[in-house]
Amino acid sequence: MALAMAGAVLAVGCGAPGQLHDGGRTRPVAVRPTPQPLWPAAKVAATPTPRARGGLSAPSPIPGITVASADIRTVSVTKLLAGDPALERDERAVLPTCPNCDLLPPQYRDLTGDGRPELITALVTPGDRAVLHVYTLKGTQIVPILNLPVSPGFTADTVGRDLVVQEPTTASIETSSRYQWDGSRLAFAARQIKATGPGSAVDALACIPGVADGTGADAEPSAVPSPAPVRMPPPTAAPELHPASPVQRGRAAQPVPSAAPGRDGGVAR
Repeated sequence: MALAMAGAVLAVGCGAPGQLHDGGRTRPVAVRPTPQPLWPAAKVAATPTPRARGGLSAPSPIPGITVASADIRTVSVTKLLAGDPALERDERAVLPTCPNCDLLPPQYRDLTGDGRPELITALVTPGDRAVLHVYTLKGTQIVPILNLPVSPGFTADTVGRDLVVQEPTTASIETSSRYQWDGSRLAFAARQIKATGPGSAVDALACIPGVADGTGADAEPSAVPSPAPVRMPPPTAAPELHPASPVQRGRAAQPVPSAAPGRDGGVAR
C-alpha cells in the first residue's frame, strides 16, 4: 500500500518544498507608453493658462495652403502660422522676425492614430505669453486641431497618442493637462496638480474649489491640534463594607488614653 501511494506521488510530479517547478509559459507583459518630451523646459513663467479655444464645430482647414506630397513635414512652419486665422496680434507681430523669433522647432508625432504624424509647434511672444499649435493633414489640406495658450515655462510630452502639457502654476505647484483626439480635434481629457516644492500642500488645497474658503466637503482642517486622549487607570474594586453591630451603632468612638511616663522615665503601669 505504501509503495502504491509513493508511486502516485511521483506520477503527479510533486517535489520537495523549496524546489523550483516549471509552471508553464508566462503571459506576455504589455509595455506601457512612456512620456516622450517634445522640447526641453522653456523659460520660467508665472500665470495659469486658459483652456483651449474654439467651439464645438469641426475646425476649418488653413486657407491658401495645400500639401501635394501628403506629408505635413514638407510644410514651412512660419508660412503655416502666418496663414492661420486663429493667430493673435502679438503672435503675428513676432513672425516677421523669424527665424530669429522665439519659435519652438516643429515636432512630428502621431496623435490621431492614422499612422501619419501631426505638426506640433509653439510661438513665444515678448509679453510672457506662448501658444501651442497642433496641425493635422486631411487629404491635401492642413487643419488646426489645437490652439492652446500656455505659460512660457511650459513643457510638453506625448504619451502614446495623448498630448500632455505641464505648466508651473505657482512656485511649488505644477499643472499637468492631457489632451486626446476626439475625431475632430485634440480635446481636453484630464488634469492633475503636482506638488513640486515647499508649501505645495497648502497651495494644492487652494487650487481645489471649496477648500480655500472652507465651504467644501474637503475643507482644510483647523491647524489647532486636538488634545490627546487621556488614559484613565483601570477601575479598582471598592472596599467591602461590613454593617456595624447593634452595640457599635449606638456607641460613640472613645479615645484611647496614651500611657503616661513614670517618674524614672519608664512607662507607668
